[in-house]
Amino acid sequence: MVFEKKLKTIDDPILEFDSSEHKSTDPINGLENWDPNKLPDLECIRVSAICQSQYVNVLKQFWDHLRNGYNGNRYVPYLGFRESFAAPITDILSTVNPDVKSGDIDTRFAASVRDIGSSADIVFVVLPYDFPQEAMTMYNEIKAASFQSKTKTQCIRRNILGRVGSPDHAIDLWNIGVGIFTKVGGTPWVLSDRMSDVGCFVGLVTDSVKRGTQTVSDKAGICEVVDNYGSHVIWAKEELPSLSFAKEEGRTVREIDKKETTKMIESCLEKYCRQRLGSNYHDRMNLLSDKLVVFHLTDDFSKGVLETMEKAITDFGLERYQIIHLKQDTPYRLYSNESNDMTPLRGTVFEVNDKNAVLYTHGKREYHRGTVHNVYTRNKRGIKPIGVEILKENKGVPIYETCKHVINLTGLCWYTTDIEMKMPVTIKIARRLGMLWKRGVLSDFADVRYVL
Repeated sequence: MVFEKKLKTIDDPILEFDSSEHKSTDPINGLENWDPNKLPDLECIRVSAICQSQYVNVLKQFWDHLRNGYNGNRYVPYLGFRESFAAPITDILSTVNPDVKSGDIDTRFAASVRDIGSSADIVFVVLPYDFPQEAMTMYNEIKAASFQSKTKTQCIRRNILGRVGSPDHAIDLWNIGVGIFTKVGGTPWVLSDRMSDVGCFVGLVTDSVKRGTQTVSDKAGICEVVDNYGSHVIWAKEELPSLSFAKEEGRTVREIDKKETTKMIESCLEKYCRQRLGSNYHDRMNLLSDKLVVFHLTDDFSKGVLETMEKAITDFGLERYQIIHLKQDTPYRLYSNESNDMTPLRGTVFEVNDKNAVLYTHGKREYHRGTVHNVYTRNKRGIKPIGVEILKENKGVPIYETCKHVINLTGLCWYTTDIEMKMPVTIKIARRLGMLWKRGVLSDFADVRYVL
């Protein structure tokens, strides 16, 4: 069914580096033109690498391009790390070859990260897998090791090294350059136009650790918070021993004890307020009293849990709030007459009613690289919209504005130039924290950059 007249389009967010004046819809184009001197100087970044012996030579060529620049792609020139980010970076000081160590390959790589420890500012890890599933398993092991040793890591799959000289090589260099810059203290990206009506966004996911096939040994609610333009990120975790599943109106929902639900909401908001707004309660409430606080959920919760969340928010002193359910899979597809190749346009939204909408966070988008106008999409096949539903609210914003918030937050992945995430950064990082928590990383940490 086509609702041609009711389809609306939300523009891509305009992004910039924190504390800089450059603005650009396309991060790569913006990185070509921003003034790196707007940011304070950073000390020289010390780099070590973990790489199997057969990839060392191509790694050296890749690193030479990363440091000194690459002009092989005339549409997307990469200027070099120091020229782009106003920070000097060393050549690779040492390369650890995990081939010579005993044990399985994932364990060997993680052990190498712990061995390097604080002797390097960044450990550059070439994952020995090309397939995402295998690479992600090792990635999680490496990130868990980086938590324990306080070592920041930049991981790439080995097929990235094989793209040296290809049209994608310059974009790979930009992505990795942004990632390294972020982990040593820089802050890309933020929104040029702050969502001034909003105080903060909270992404909330629940997770559990299973031992064997039956016993669940631990359950937790993990929150990740972003302010109204993306510069400040914190996280919180609360144990949820009562987490269980129940049937409600023919669907499976999550049930949580009232006290645990309340503690989870209060813990998250309290941590954000103390870090961002100060320790004085009245001062904090003055700053947040007229601001909207938005909660993003991807799990299905029971009505009782949602009511408890709502009460915890109001008891905290917040007058304006929205609890939004983001549904990853929907049966709907949206097309317009302008979509000749049937590839949907990112940002297309259909308002089903006042509380529900269908939104494309993937799809084609138009932008400029240099002077050339291109159409870009990561994948033309299988692009599906997400569902956006307002579950609870008080003095909220219309569903169209809610969808605009979601599109803005899909552009705020700090460590990449890709602004086409399917889910907002609140959910993306909360899920990643959940995966790492399963690997026994239970201690709190202050800097979310270890996750990236």
